[in-house]
Amino acid sequence: MVLRSAIFEPVDYGLPDFRHLRDMTYLLKEGYDRARDKTVKNTADVLPFFYLPNVQRVLVSLESPLAITWPAPQLPVPSSLQSLVLHSVRENYLGDLLSVTPYLKSLRWTWYYDYGLRDAVNLPIVDLDQIGDAISCLRGTLTDLKIIGDVKLGGKDINLPRLKTEGSLSAMANMENLRTLQVPWAFLVGFAQDTTKRLQNVLLRYLEHLTITYDLCLQNDEQMELQWPEFEWEDHAILDLLKSWLQDREAFTPNLRGISLALARDETDDYEWDPIMRHQLTALGVQTGVPFEVIFTDEI
Repeated sequence: MVLRSAIFEPVDYGLPDFRHLRDMTYLLKEGYDRARDKTVKNTADVLPFFYLPNVQRVLVSLESPLAITWPAPQLPVPSSLQSLVLHSVRENYLGDLLSVTPYLKSLRWTWYYDYGLRDAVNLPIVDLDQIGDAISCLRGTLTDLKIIGDVKLGGKDINLPRLKTEGSLSAMANMENLRTLQVPWAFLVGFAQDTTKRLQNVLLRYLEHLTITYDLCLQNDEQMELQWPEFEWEDHAILDLLKSWLQDREAFTPNLRGISLALARDETDDYEWDPIMRHQLTALGVQTGVPFEVIFTDEI
């Protein structure tokens, strides 16, 4: 309440107006929280930050509400905002937020599912169509995009809950300014192993560097839900899809300079990529002129 008054009515209350603020951080604890089912979200506390006239970098956790209501009659136009880090907010309202950031160059967004939270927004479905549509509104300015997938245990569970993807990121394929992309493999081709998928249908033509992560690979662990897919992709199938894309990369991604495969240190054995497979990955890079590297998630 005080912050809102400071931003919108500083003279009336004798408060600073924060007109010179360049960096803003507002984070919440993720994971088990006894107040996680609260009906009042933090949205009203966070949205005023987008009205700061000179803010350049914002890092914020925004609890997804049932509807986003801006705190002023007019929408914000943060013309100086170039870097945005978003946690917790789901794809339902990602477009509402990004549509008011027309000058954004760098976006890091964490898709987050909390199994212990029951509401109409926090669902175990990754809506790729909504994600693609939301991010593509930044096609004129965005150059760097990182998408992270995260899920938390609920209650006394010992296995991560099931998830599934719907739609595709194809709406992002024509973002002509995006140069670097980090994205979970499952967001590109789903959790179920399907070698008929084509990376060229979802990856950007002018991309220069791609980082593929194994985010959410442990969802539906031990097949908690038999009707929902586990993360089925094996290294040889991933390699085959990469081959089918890179063999024609001049037609689809002519500016590509490098690809990174990000693994968690304690999952390297589980998801193979043993020395033989890594050698094949390196050989593919030599053959196609696109160097590969294997990195670990604590390095990105």
